Amino acid sequence: MDAASPVSQPDADKPAPMQTRPAEDDARTMPLGRATYAAAQSKGTVTIVATGENPTPNWRNAFAISMLRIYPPQFTFHSLRPTGMQAQVMTPFRVSTEFKANEPVARVKVTDADGDHWIDVAQSETP
Repeated sequence: MDAASPVSQPDADKPAPMQTRPAEDDARTMPLGRATYAAAQSKGTVTIVATGENPTPNWRNAFAISMLRIYPPQFTFHSLRPTGMQAQVMTPFRVSTEFKANEPVARVKVTDADGDHWIDVAQSETP
């Protein structure tokens, strides 16, 4: 290549490609977990809470909403073990999810590694 030839440059004038979250950030790609569940409705919102213990710190626990377009929505609960060495310490967790509900919801369905769980929804006294 002679001095007059243009040097090939990366496309500096083009925007960088959009970065997407890694697949492991999507709860649906994580294995099903286990937890104890509770649900409550207050001021137009239903909140579902999962509590439990993981065998080591740094687990990722999350709810995923079902792809089924039904009401009330159904959820799955997922847990992903950490990579690498971890202290062998039972570690409590508490995670929650919520959805809007203008009418009272009697119960919600959560599926985890133990199967389907129908959770009664406690109704708040405040409007």
